[in-house]
Amino acid sequence: GWSRGLLASNMELVNAVAYGASYAIITWPIKGSSTTKAIVISAVCGLSYSLYRRIFVTPNLGRIEISKEGVYDVQDLVAPKCVRWKLMLFAALFDVPILGDFLKSFLIYRQGSFKIRALAGSLNLRAVFYPYHFPTPQQLEEAAFYASMKNADWLSKLQKEENNKRENVDEFRYWSSSDYVSAYEAGCTDPVQVVERILELIRRAAQEEFPFKAFVEVNECDALEQASASKRRWEEGKALGPLDGVPFAVKDNLNACNYKTTYGTCFLGDVLGVQRHDCTPVARLKAAGAILIGKAGMHELGLGTLGTSSVAGPFRNPHALGAYCGGSSSGSAAVVAAGFVPIALGGDGGGSVRIPASICGVIGLKPTHRRVPNINGSEIVDNTVACIGPLGATIYDIAMAYLAISGDDPSVGDSLITPKPHVSGFDKVTNLRGIRIGVFRPFFEHADPEIVEACYRQVKTLESLGAQVKEVTISNLDTIRVAHLLTIASEIGQSVEIFESNNRIEKTKNIGKFTLENQIFLKIFKHFSAHDYIAAQKVRGFAIEQMRKVFEDVDVLALPTCATTAPDLRDEAITHGELNMQVLGRLGRFCSVANFAGLPAISVPAGYDGQGKPIGFQLMASAYHEPLLLRLANALKDSVKARKPAGYYYGDEINL
Repeated sequence: GWSRGLLASNMELVNAVAYGASYAIITWPIKGSSTTKAIVISAVCGLSYSLYRRIFVTPNLGRIEISKEGVYDVQDLVAPKCVRWKLMLFAALFDVPILGDFLKSFLIYRQGSFKIRALAGSLNLRAVFYPYHFPTPQQLEEAAFYASMKNADWLSKLQKEENNKRENVDEFRYWSSSDYVSAYEAGCTDPVQVVERILELIRRAAQEEFPFKAFVEVNECDALEQASASKRRWEEGKALGPLDGVPFAVKDNLNACNYKTTYGTCFLGDVLGVQRHDCTPVARLKAAGAILIGKAGMHELGLGTLGTSSVAGPFRNPHALGAYCGGSSSGSAAVVAAGFVPIALGGDGGGSVRIPASICGVIGLKPTHRRVPNINGSEIVDNTVACIGPLGATIYDIAMAYLAISGDDPSVGDSLITPKPHVSGFDKVTNLRGIRIGVFRPFFEHADPEIVEACYRQVKTLESLGAQVKEVTISNLDTIRVAHLLTIASEIGQSVEIFESNNRIEKTKNIGKFTLENQIFLKIFKHFSAHDYIAAQKVRGFAIEQMRKVFEDVDVLALPTCATTAPDLRDEAITHGELNMQVLGRLGRFCSVANFAGLPAISVPAGYDGQGKPIGFQLMASAYHEPLLLRLANALKDSVKARKPAGYYYGDEINL
């Protein structure tokens, strides 16, 4: 041990002399400087650079402690909290030679990035680049059997029966997809009247004191054309099913015919132009008769959990206009919470469906990896961790949308391994005997006290219905979190570079059009190496193995969705944005492991904090167990009394 230490010290000295000699050669000709001064300065610089490389670039991984098995170790993300001129200054420092490189390396180091290499080096596991899950023959057979019976028509019948029981109940509730269909069947209204009213409300909402910006593009002619076709089908008795005439919105990183795809930026929409094809999930909803109202805004490039962009600024929370609505599927959650549509599509790369669903008081489902194929979906992709999922006003809307957009696609080869989607057991909510709920208590309780209390109440509700609660553990969660962060960052950063290398965007001209927060992130992302990325994928293999062990003992894992409720929106952040890594980490703390391991998870309302901001409760399951998640979410649907949003709400002005 002492000999290795001595050798390491000698290598530091050799490096210092080598770097010092290089600096000496450079500084020797400086006019008026003595030889001694040049040598001293160069030696100091050389030693500093050597230490910098030793600490931040090639550390001794043997000295980095790996958490013991079952020990909870998640830490907050670390970075200065910056807004306005501080953010502008911090972003500018990244372009300063030497200092900029030091800042990038320091921030990466402070997030615990070298724990990834240390853990990867100790693992006898292969790197896993895509979290595929291969179903058993029994799973495939059962899914095919249930898919023919427990389908959208069956769900619609259940929902109508429930709505009939609630007719005389004087309490707030959102319009659901079945409310629209029932109104069309009864002749109370038609899809054209509904869409015209929604378009009118969107125009009015944009003129409010605090304009509603969640719809970033609405093609009124296109929406009315879809509505007219739906109206004809209803008049002719040829409705396509329980989604015909139901309005929906789509996140602005998914392609929709006759719309631009901006990714939350102020220029990529013009670069890519108007899309001529729908991505697969949008096409499938349209094929079921649903009507696309418009594109919903997103946190720029999906690189954040607050909900802000250079094209529309920050998106305000319908429940609290002075707070963010979460991200990155910010607008998708907001348009559902504000009552414009019962269904919206989002993309979830690290909680981007579940986080805004939680913060806005609606429901969000992240399906199993590749459960929802996505042809013509997106040119900027983070597709080893991301998937498309629905946000909805009710659990029936989530289940209906899930059935519509899921399932294999012959043109997407890796989707062919997935079982047929179904919702078997959805109605079995009064008896949960035999279902095991896992709780990793240190993880569960690493949130604000009001959130922990509200989520434990949800666990108790499930327990009261017969479910069994069991303690579980997950090792090295912090390293898993950082490995996921490095993975999604590398993939998004490289995708942006595709546009640069193809000259579709001019780097020097357009990099400054991103938000300051994202300018910083994109510069940091370029500092990751291939070594880092490969190590992170070995950690992914470890994460999959950890979750496999968890789901051998339990059926679902219970967690809060976020560790805090909607963060307050500061006035100065409206024009300049803000950098707050601590809040970013707290909002996504409980979500990223599902993305990294490719597992399904759902967020459902769990109550409200003292300020009236919504709280979300999350359930996670093993691959392809979405039916179980939907069943448990259905069992919880009456556990919390929904509140009408105090800020934006327009649903009661849509007459059905």
